[in-house]
Amino acid sequence: MTINANLGLAPWDVLHQGVSKIIGIPIGRANIVLGFLIVTINAIFGENIGIGTVLNMIFVGLFIDFLIFNEIVPIFNSFLPSFIMMLAGMLVLGYGCVLYMGVGLGTGPRDGLMVALTKRTGKSVRFVRNSVEILAIIAGYFLGGSEGLGTAVMAITGGYFIQFAFKTTKF
Repeated sequence: MTINANLGLAPWDVLHQGVSKIIGIPIGRANIVLGFLIVTINAIFGENIGIGTVLNMIFVGLFIDFLIFNEIVPIFNSFLPSFIMMLAGMLVLGYGCVLYMGVGLGTGPRDGLMVALTKRTGKSVRFVRNSVEILAIIAGYFLGGSEGLGTAVMAITGGYFIQFAFKTTKF
């Protein structure tokens, strides 16, 4: 939903797209490659790497490519429906994090990094998430990833959506 909102890629997707352009693979596969690298960092930080971590790392990337190549999620050409879809996508991502992290089989690579850095720094989920995503945008931009107004909105508010989902579910 955030990709097809067509207002700029989500922060991590700017980086995924940049990597995909550099090494010549679809954006979902770039998600998997970066996921593997981030899981390695998470293991160094002592985060739980479970079957859920590995499945998330693989299937999220495959689903991204499947949804894009099969044009399952609509693409809007006007601002308001695109903006609403982007916000809805961020809400889905927030509650999706709670759902899969709540089963205790390991976090996804990027969420594991968020959790590890939140524990290590004592900063809020919102602060850590936003900081890491801004760094992902910068790196992705220099690798040739696309950004736009939606990228800025998601980078600034993404942590709020995750924190909102965590608080409303008492996670």
